[in-house]
Amino acid sequence: MELPGVKEIHVVSCVIKDGDQILFLKRSAKVGTFQGYWSAVSGFIEVGETPLETAIKEVREETCIVSEPVRSAEPFRVREKNTIWVIHPFLFEEPNCTVQIDWEHTEYKWVKVEETTGYTCVPGLDIVYRLLGL
Repeated sequence: MELPGVKEIHVVSCVIKDGDQILFLKRSAKVGTFQGYWSAVSGFIEVGETPLETAIKEVREETCIVSEPVRSAEPFRVREKNTIWVIHPFLFEEPNCTVQIDWEHTEYKWVKVEETTGYTCVPGLDIVYRLLGL
């Protein structure tokens, strides 16, 4: 059912895990949404791309990590004002990886999932963690 004035946007949310820690990224002022929020690697699913293709591409672009996910979860919806985000979760496991962030983020840190609760995070990030079994 279409809702007047509400748009639905499909995105990937890619958690990168090293042991018991995950990569936590702070979004820059140069991105279109949720500037200054903490998140996983994320990106819009382009026309003609599958969620898997987008996930692999975004991880490579945003972190310089070339990898494939070890797990995914069913997409879910989160409404934020007049946007319904359809989030496709993916988990990448990369022990001892080197991260090189791009312009979309200002900083990153390795944290345990339970340490992310005190931060301002993008909507649905806690659901991504739960659905991926983290």
